[in-house]
Order: sequence, then structure tokens, then C-alpha cells
Amino acid sequence: MSKSKRVLHALMPFLALVLAYVIFKIIEPARFGSPSGLFLLLQQAMIQSLLACGLYFILTMGVFDLTVGAVAMISAILGTMAGNAIGWAGMIPVSIVTALAMSMISSQLMIRLKAPPMIISVGLVLIYEALSTKLIQGKYSLPIDDEFRILGQAPWVLIPGIVLILVSMVLISRSKFGLYIHAIGSNTEIAKNTGINVTKYQTLAWLFCGLCAAIYGIVNTCYTSSVAYAQNMASATSVFKPMMACMFATAFRKYLNPMISVLIGCFFLNLVSNGLLCMGLESSLQNVVVGLAMIVIVRFSNKSRKYDVSK
Repeated sequence: MSKSKRVLHALMPFLALVLAYVIFKIIEPARFGSPSGLFLLLQQAMIQSLLACGLYFILTMGVFDLTVGAVAMISAILGTMAGNAIGWAGMIPVSIVTALAMSMISSQLMIRLKAPPMIISVGLVLIYEALSTKLIQGKYSLPIDDEFRILGQAPWVLIPGIVLILVSMVLISRSKFGLYIHAIGSNTEIAKNTGINVTKYQTLAWLFCGLCAAIYGIVNTCYTSSVAYAQNMASATSVFKPMMACMFATAFRKYLNPMISVLIGCFFLNLVSNGLLCMGLESSLQNVVVGLAMIVIVRFSNKSRKYDVSK
């Protein structure tokens, strides 16, 4: 491929973002695209990117894991309880340890049980959501103390996302860990035959995803000032936009670092949703349009790959 075509492919995520903005600005010039509104969308995209950074490694291995949203929720609930009791010294370590422990459980069940990971993840989500209702003890949500809300305000809300994206960029493109994760995703058997400890690196990928889920849970709770329980697979909905952003990133990973595309993908989804909201489109139709837009962009790149439940 010529250099000019490679540059064009690398610019496509940015061009898609600009095109979406221009279209909605022309349709709704008064209601859409104010600087303050765009900055708010950027904050939301940065928070979603926290989850997407971890999900990218799991998806790259060829596994759909719906438990990530529930892991973030449970870790946030326990972290909030600890934080309200003893402050930051309780919130951060309790959230991280909880998420890592739950991710270890998820990883070992999905790696070692002779069952499709998708089925296992659905079962775990139902268990984790039942646990969330017990932890909150009949309340709809658990509020955080005022001292934690600073992390949900600009510019502090952006810092965790920036740091995690930079770390993930190095891991995915400059480390043995990233190289092995791509090898496992391409063909697990060949990866084993070349001497890669597949179980070890699969477990590490889940633990990194758990760390990302914990950070997401902390920041999102501070941003919304509370954490709520979930039922009937509702926690899985928090995974959908980050997952779509990961697929967006995968389509362009040969031309642009996936973590940059992940952030652009999250921002693009929020931008389109906001534009449709300004047009008065109901939420169900918004999801249809957002989904179709993502399909068109990823297909147009001609570099999308199929995610199997397992390799």
C-alpha cells in the first residue's frame, strides 16, 4: 500500500469525527456543537475509554466478556462503602482489589471450563448483579461523600483516562505483552506451539481489564455522584459503547495506535448520540443510527475482523 493511502486510512477516524460534527451542526446549528457541549462529550468519552482500554485486550484475544460492566459496578459499590467510611485510602484500594479478584475468577472460569466464554460470562453477570442488590440493601443507589466529587469534575476527570490510554498505547504496541495478546487472538494453537504461555497471558489480559474496570468504576461514580445496582443484565449495557469503540479501533489498528482510535470511537458515538438527541430522535432509534454508522465506517476501512466467542 502506498504511503498516501496509509495516511488516508490513518486519518479516517478523525475525518469521520469531523464529518459527523459538520452534518449535525448544519442540521441543528443552535442546539448542537457548542464548545461547552463538546467538552462535556469529551469527558464522557474519556470515562468510557477507561473501560475500553481493558476491553480491547480481551476482544483482541477473540473473547466477548460481558462481566466487565458488572465488575466495575461491584468494585465501585464496595469502594464507595469503604470510601465513605475512611476516605480515599479506602475507596481506591478496595475498588482495585475487588475488581482484580473478580477478574481472576472470570478469567479462570472462561479459560479452564470447557464451555463457551459467552455463556459463562452471562451466568457470572447474573450472579454479580444479584450480589449488587444485596450490597446496596434495598436502595436504588449508593451516594458518595462530597470529597470524592472532585475526581468527577474537569480537569481531574480527564487525567485517569489520559494516563491509562498512554499506558495502554505502550502495552499494545511496544511490549511483549501486547505482541503475545495479538498472537493468541490470531491463533491460539500456533501461539502455544511457538512457546507462548497462553494461560498466563490470557490471565494477565483479564487482570489488566479488571484494573481498567476498577478505575472506570471509581471515576464514573465520582462523575455521577453515586453508584446503582443492576438487574436483568443491565450492567452489560455499560460495555456496549466501549466495545463498539474497540471494534472501531481494530478496523484502523494497522494505521493508527488502537488506543487513540478507542478514544475517537467513544467520542464519535457520543457525538452522534448527542446530535440525534438534538434532532429529537427517541433513544431506541438513536441506537439504530449509531450502530449503522459504526458498521459503515468499519466496513469502509476494509480492515475489520470477525470476533469469535473463542479461538
